[in-house]
Amino acid sequence: MNISKVEETYTIGWITSGVLVFSVAWKTAKLIRSKFGLPESPASDCLTHCFCEFCALCQEYRELKNRGLDPSLGWHGNMQVVMAPPMGQYMKG
Repeated sequence: MNISKVEETYTIGWITSGVLVFSVAWKTAKLIRSKFGLPESPASDCLTHCFCEFCALCQEYRELKNRGLDPSLGWHGNMQVVMAPPMGQYMKG
């Protein structure tokens, strides 16, 4: 196999994976903003994720933590925490 073909294949793979990560992160940012009614400022989500992906992800993580959610638990883990009944509360029949 020719070295230039190998380099071309890896380059296309890196670009494709970068675009996928960007699009998922951008969509997640839009969902967080719409769920909590956050303004899209000082820059748009697209610009923030395009030029400073790590900063944008850290900001989203902090926002979720400040609102009482733990992003490391994932969706199902947070649903169990949010949906757990208060301690000592029982249904009387």
